[in-house]
Parts: sequence; C-alpha cells; structure tokens
Amino acid sequence: GAIAETLNGEIYNFRALREELRRDGHSLRTSGDTEVIAHLAESLEPVELARRLDGMFAFAVWDRDRERLLLGRDRRGKKPLYYWHSADTFVFASEIKGILAHPAVPRELDEDAVPAYLRFGYVPTPRTFFAGIHSVPPGHVVSLEPGGKPLIEPYWQASALIRERRAPDLSLDEAALEVRRRLEAAVEKRLVSDVPLGAFLSGGIDSSAVVSAMARESTEQVKTFSVGFDEADYNEVEYARMVAQRYHTDHYEQTVRPDIAALLPQLVYYFDEPAADASAVPTYYVCRMAREKVTVCLSGDGGDELFAGYDRYRSCLDLARFDRIPLWLRRAVFGLPAALYPATYRGGRYVTGIPRTPNERFIGYMREQYGSISVERLFADSLRAQLPRDRVGFGYLRRALEVDTSDPLQRYLQVDATTYLPYDILNKVDITSMMNSLEIRPPLLDHKLAEFVARLPTRLKLKDGEGKYLLKRLMAPRLPPKILSRPKMGFGVPIREWLAKELRDVTHQYLLDGARTSGLLDRHLLRQMVEDNEKNLYRSRLGGKLWWMLFFEMWYQDVYQQPPATIERVSSDADRPSRSPARPA
Repeated sequence: GAIAETLNGEIYNFRALREELRRDGHSLRTSGDTEVIAHLAESLEPVELARRLDGMFAFAVWDRDRERLLLGRDRRGKKPLYYWHSADTFVFASEIKGILAHPAVPRELDEDAVPAYLRFGYVPTPRTFFAGIHSVPPGHVVSLEPGGKPLIEPYWQASALIRERRAPDLSLDEAALEVRRRLEAAVEKRLVSDVPLGAFLSGGIDSSAVVSAMARESTEQVKTFSVGFDEADYNEVEYARMVAQRYHTDHYEQTVRPDIAALLPQLVYYFDEPAADASAVPTYYVCRMAREKVTVCLSGDGGDELFAGYDRYRSCLDLARFDRIPLWLRRAVFGLPAALYPATYRGGRYVTGIPRTPNERFIGYMREQYGSISVERLFADSLRAQLPRDRVGFGYLRRALEVDTSDPLQRYLQVDATTYLPYDILNKVDITSMMNSLEIRPPLLDHKLAEFVARLPTRLKLKDGEGKYLLKRLMAPRLPPKILSRPKMGFGVPIREWLAKELRDVTHQYLLDGARTSGLLDRHLLRQMVEDNEKNLYRSRLGGKLWWMLFFEMWYQDVYQQPPATIERVSSDADRPSRSPARPA
C-alpha cells in the first residue's frame, strides 16, 4: 500500500526481475510485469531502476512514504509520456488530451512549435504544440519530490553509444553473425504473449528480416499482414507475397481504397497535435486489418536508422566529393543547370557551395527534401517579423549533429535515431495502432541490438552507395533475391491525388476559407499551392507540404480552438482483408 504504479507497454525481462526480487525477500502478489517496477522502486534510485528494465514502456510510480513521484520512458521512445506542472500541481498522461482534461491546465498554443513543425513535420521533444506541456524524452526519467522542481535525468542515450568502446574489428561475416544472433534474441523475447500474435510484412528487407526470425523462433505458423493501394507506385504486396511464400506464413493482404475524407478528421483528433507523416493512413489500415486476427504485431521499424537505409545518407556523402573541386569551377559547371531546373536538379545548390561542411549539408538536405519552399514564406505577413529565431528550428538539428565522431555517416544515423525515429515514426505507429487496440513490438529497436550495430564501422552499413549492406549480407541466404535488390519504396501514399480529388472540398474549406483559418499562414501562398497541385497534379512537388498545411489547419480549427468531445470511427472504406494466394494449401 505504500507504493502505487501504472504501466503502459511491456517489460520483456520481467520474469528474471521477479526471480531476483523473490531472492531478495520481496513478496509478489501477481504474475505480470507491472508489479516488478513497484518493488524495484523500493530500493533503487530512478536511473538505476530504468536501466534494469528491458522493454517498451511509460510508467509512473508514487512512493507515499518518500512523497516522491517517478516517471520513466523507454530507451527508444516507443511509448509516449507527457506532463505539465505548476507550483502546486503536476499532471501526467500518455496523451495530451488527458492532460488538457485537468482544470488547472491552460489550452495555450506554443508559437515556437509552429515553424518547427513546418520545417520537419513534427515538434522535437520535449516541446509540444501546447505551451507548458512537455514530452518526457526517450531514455529519461523524471522525479519530483516535495518543494522541488521536476528533475529530468537520462539513463540511456543513443548518441552516447559511439563515444563508448568500439566493437571488435570484425569481418563482414562475423558482424553479420552477431547481428543475426541479437536479432533472433530480440524477436524471441517479443514473441512472449498470452494473446494472438502476428507481423507486419511490407516486402521490404526490415520487415522481411523480422518475419524470417519469427519463422525460426515461433512454434506456430506466423500470421503476416500487408496493405497496398490500387496505384502501382504505392503497392508492395507482390513483394510481401514472396516472403510469405518463402516462410509459409498465414498471409493476409488488403488493397486499401481509403475513405480519406472520413479518416483524416480521426487522425487529427487522435494525434492531439499536428503530425505530417501521411503514411499514418496505410499504417492505420494495416493495424485495423491485423487487429481482426491478432492482438500483438511485430514490425520492422528502426531498420533504416540502424543500417543506413535512407537515400539522404548516400546523397549527402556523394555531394562531399565535390568539395575537392574549386568553388568557382563548381559554380561555372553546375550553377546553370541548378538555376534552370531548381525543382528537379537535386543537390544543385549544395554542389555550388552553399553548405560546405557535412553538418551543413545534412541540414540543407533536410530543409529541402519535403519541398524547397521556405518556412518564412508560409507565414502571414503580419507574423513574419515575430518568428522565433531558431529556438526550436534547425538549431535543435545542429545540436543533435554535435556527436563526438569524425564520421559524418555515423553522425547522420545518430541524428535520425534520436529525432526523426521517435518524434515521427514511432509516434505515428503508436497512435494508429492504439486507435485499433493493437500492440506493436519492433525488434529492430531492441537496445542491445542497437548498442552493437552503432559501434560497427559505417563501411559495413553503406558500401559503394548501397545502404543496409550488412543486413542484406545477413539475409541473402534467407530471402528471395528480388527482395534484396528492389529499390526502397517506404510506406508512400498518393497525397497529391487525394488533395486534388477526394480531399478537394476539405482542402478548400480548411485552407482557403478566410473566416475559418488560423490566420497564421499566408493565404495567398496557400491558394497558389492548392492551385498548383490541382493544375499540375503529376508534376507538382508541393503535395507533401500541402498535406502538412491541411493537417495543421484542421488541428487548429477543430482541436485547438474547438476541442471535440468524441469522434466517430470510420465504418466503411476498404475491402475486408483476404488471404493471399501465397498461403500454402
């Protein structure tokens, strides 16, 4: 009765911790993982307590005798945790809407968050769109005692891994063997479940590697789930079938014809704040399909940041080769095509000398990859002079790049692992899965696997322009050759088509109706962007940014200004999932 606790997530090593606690004289009354944290809190300090836990979690412990509140979030940021405090009140929850329900918490916009969102598509931790509401950073604990302020301490940091002892000088095959051992161990502990369990299978190498390990570790036929679109450019189901056939999985697939006009308001409501990643749409549908058959799914999230899978790594490193050419010659040779084709000549402005250090080059690439329109232009004239000066903008990215290494690729990997991965990818997956009451477990985010791979030389991850070189070498005997050689697709969606067709009325209503809009964005520029997307549907490069604007305005108008009490779920949109022909007789 002296300690109260709540836990969201899973502690994978709880059985070993239970045995240790029993040997130390603790009397446990349950058989699950939640109680072990309460007992550990009796004798361990916050940082040591969190370090003992292996899993994905957000927890809170109240120690009545010490009058101490303790919050903890998992190492990679898989589970969300927010808090707000004043001089005499401390509020915490897994969702921002839970904190806003408290009468002491004001509903106030953090204006610094808006330009950060318009640059990256998310707001970096610990900020949120609500002033005073903070996110507990991944790998951190927060403790609060009477009369004090919240103390935030790290217990695990991905950026610190490369400062520690390097991995032994292993050959490619030796490194692949150790990665396989750690991956299989990560999958094995995530298969412990008393409810039905399956896996997402996109046909990419990350999810395929997870399914391969599942098939080896599981005693039952693995259930796999895939979604695609009618548009061939966004459909990966044929690759997923190859892997399903290879491992004889019980495979389900669905061609999604989303009722995007009905789903988008749901996403805006459940995300609590603007979130620009449109792949939330297919993620929602694959979660919904999987939930009809299972309660837990393993996923391939985290592989790109671990094994150098994104094109931006290769592009930034390739551009470094031009640094040896005199600047005047670069401008003479590349300046003309860069000026003539600014929308399609990738990297032209970097080659001609604007960003010339590895860090500046990466920041420049991140600035341009979602469209070359500047954030400053997006704001209404009356607000441009009031824009915050890099308090949450690229200054945060520059700080993240200040990693103790001379290897630019190592730096880029750590930046994505500590920013884009938790704030965008994992946030999206957690919310869309929880919308469907489905639990997602990503083995590639296992911290023991990450600790080993982070210390490996980057030449094993990106070699001769080929990303995920080590992972491909590991999986070569286990996957069809087409899976290993196929180009990266990502979880793309036909945004431009949606905005110009299914969402045309919604786009005009939220972006062009001056009586409704936030007034923060430049209405003239928004109209230009909308018209450009509709007139030049298959050539416009602004569809992605336009989606960001629409999500922001829907959130501002319908959530921030007029918080909804409830929201109806989408009830009709796509076909029911069907078993793929890949399923063996």
